[in-house]
Amino acid sequence: MSTYKERGVMFPGDIVPRSNLELLKTFDIRDDDIMLITYPKTGTWWLHQVIKQILAEQGVKDEKYLGNIPNLIEFTLPVIGPLAEVVKTAPSPRVLATHVPVEFLPDGLLGSKAKDLPAEVKKLCSFLEKPLSDEEVQTVVAATQFDSMKNTLGEKGQVFTRKGVIGDWKNYFSDDQSRAYDEQYRERLANTGLEFQFQ
Repeated sequence: MSTYKERGVMFPGDIVPRSNLELLKTFDIRDDDIMLITYPKTGTWWLHQVIKQILAEQGVKDEKYLGNIPNLIEFTLPVIGPLAEVVKTAPSPRVLATHVPVEFLPDGLLGSKAKDLPAEVKKLCSFLEKPLSDEEVQTVVAATQFDSMKNTLGEKGQVFTRKGVIGDWKNYFSDDQSRAYDEQYRERLANTGLEFQFQ
């Protein structure tokens, strides 16, 4: 896979060509867009599924623009093309996602794993101004359990999901890699006021 660096950030050229970063500069943000701005492998797909289920409980279903895979607006997909172009015609509310840093996103645009999923769904409903009954919340919770979501995608689930286990990163990072990460974390987030809990 070819890569390139733009403003200090490495991008996979095959799925995020430079031309897509240009598209993002003028991407038209709507007031009712729901935008997930996340790092890769931090629960983007999971949160997308939660929001999709919340909207479904309110009668919003759109298999063309609101499928099982997040609409990562910096991506280009085979046959489909740049998603930033594709979602221009999507009906509101659009559920969009991106992994790029905010400095690559248009002006005017500004998740952790929940231990108490029903409470987190209610908070998300409140934030989205999409109220649900307790029964509807439980429907969302059932549909967004890790195994349920993985089964929804079938074989694709192997690509977009891992184990759904908190702390599983320890099985992949060596001690040296973990220390290097901690050093970078302390250096880059110093004086930002941001604090994260890790397991």
